[in-house]
Amino acid sequence: MIRLTVCVLATLAIAQAVAAAQPVPDAFDKFYDKLIESTIETRTLQQKKIESARKRTRSYEIAVQEPTISTAGASTASELAQAAINTSVQGADAGITVSPLALLGRGVEPFQIATTLAVLKGGATRVVLAANYQFPFVQDLDIDACKPVDANALRTEALKIHDGYRQTCKAIVTLGQLPPLPDVANQARAQRMLAGAIAACGPGPLQPRTVSTGQTALQYAATQLVTLYSPVAVGANETLQPKLAALLSTVGLLMMTKASFVECHGADELADVAIRTAWEAQVVKIGFSLREDRASKVFGLNPDPKTPLADGRLNDGELRAELTYTHQRVQATLGSGIGEARISLADPLIKYWSPALSIAVALGGLTGDPLIKNRHVNVVNGALPPRVVVGLDVLIHYSFSPPATYSSLEKVAVTAYFDFRFTDKLSFRIGAPLTADLVTRKADNTAMPPTPAQHDLQWTIPVFVATVIKL
Repeated sequence: MIRLTVCVLATLAIAQAVAAAQPVPDAFDKFYDKLIESTIETRTLQQKKIESARKRTRSYEIAVQEPTISTAGASTASELAQAAINTSVQGADAGITVSPLALLGRGVEPFQIATTLAVLKGGATRVVLAANYQFPFVQDLDIDACKPVDANALRTEALKIHDGYRQTCKAIVTLGQLPPLPDVANQARAQRMLAGAIAACGPGPLQPRTVSTGQTALQYAATQLVTLYSPVAVGANETLQPKLAALLSTVGLLMMTKASFVECHGADELADVAIRTAWEAQVVKIGFSLREDRASKVFGLNPDPKTPLADGRLNDGELRAELTYTHQRVQATLGSGIGEARISLADPLIKYWSPALSIAVALGGLTGDPLIKNRHVNVVNGALPPRVVVGLDVLIHYSFSPPATYSSLEKVAVTAYFDFRFTDKLSFRIGAPLTADLVTRKADNTAMPPTPAQHDLQWTIPVFVATVIKL
């Protein structure tokens, strides 16, 4: 029994001696261990989000906004339904287009609706309801899948910069009380840099989530402190200069190995790939719109009883359907509508058919950044580079059975243009519109011989090239 007790006591003594010989983790090591675990957790969460985005982005989402054609100054049903708010209504003195789903943050949806309310030249009111549906398609993103997270490899990477990280944090603490700087702005900046360095070196509400972010923040703050205090180090405090030199040396040790804990694919990279995929995809949309242009309501004295006052009656109403195809440089829209319109309040409503064609082709880049680079569309800062687009818009109103004195062709609008698209919201258009509208010549029985009533097209061609700025 005595021997057993002695053995137990000896064992406990050896264990205590071994434990005493082991280094006790200090506050920095505890912080760094937690930072490594946070790095692994953050990296795993990032990968899950990225993989989910890769799978989800394979559908219609990547091409709701086509890279070929800008929706600024939209006029077709498909384009109107995509603009959350557009205060530029074509042919109107004042108006607004609102897409409720896009306004609520659901702009990346296959189905969009929009409403337009505007006051036209002459006082008529326009109301439009537009809808747009993009057919889903399968188009995988041209990007590699992420490899599984290797926790051991991340720990190994983190331990490579442990000593440099530790020495830099120690040098930050060694700085002690820093002298004031003569410039107020530099003093405020120095205080922010010191606070950032301290936050990167220990547990607290502002501590970094990964070793990589901590390393970057610590390196930036430390080098800024050295830059700010070096000019005043000699005159202010002779002991400060060697401290700054030591800090700069530890920063060099910290950055000898750059931690590679960024996500498999960054958000910017995914956005660029989505634009390239949208460029390659063949996107088909169908759009519908219902429009009514109604005369204003006029009350009071009528100075000319032969001419009726405007009473809110329909001037022009139309139901349209449009099919849009987009692929790489080209976007084409083929539309058809049926409607009825009158020239003036005294004229009858005439039913018409209105076919339309719109085609635009991106020719190339406007600046030093080419539109195509290495056989792929060039994405610069998350968008296509400034580019020039040539286009043609054609709209015709045709009546199959007009009254005897009316022309079958009621309206023609043809515009050839060049668009200089600097961003998705700013472009300059140089175009030559050719238009023709039905006008009335009243009968004159007092003339010799009497002049019969006639309704025919009046053509308009500008004597100069029109320039339009679209925002």
